[in-house]
Amino acid sequence: GAYIKSVNAENAYIIGGSDSVNDAAVNSLKSKYGVKTTKRIAGANRYATSVAIYNEFKSSFAKGVAAVATGASFPDALAGCAFAARIQAPLLLLDNGRDIPEAKTALKDTDAIKLYIFGGESSLSDTTVKGHIIP
Repeated sequence: GAYIKSVNAENAYIIGGSDSVNDAAVNSLKSKYGVKTTKRIAGANRYATSVAIYNEFKSSFAKGVAAVATGASFPDALAGCAFAARIQAPLLLLDNGRDIPEAKTALKDTDAIKLYIFGGESSLSDTTVKGHIIP
């Protein structure tokens, strides 16, 4: 909270649904820390939320590059997110062995010629990744 006050933040993005960041926390940003407006970016699940983040900030990402990580656990995505931000790549979450159509659409939209995969084969198999990038 001290940082939010120190920078006089007027606007805040809330990433995730109310199960992840409850409304009381959002309200405290306004009442305790002076944030004037908030915008929640969320999807039906963590995979859809990663796509919603991509869609919200699409114009900020570099074309031709993307990153993926498993959504089944957080370490790979957490470790890779700073690198993805550094190269202006969206970080989309995939689920090993499961097709996520909205992630496939977002990956296609990036026109990625470079794809960074965070995590090993047991986290995201080649089959899963290829299934999301090859039509």
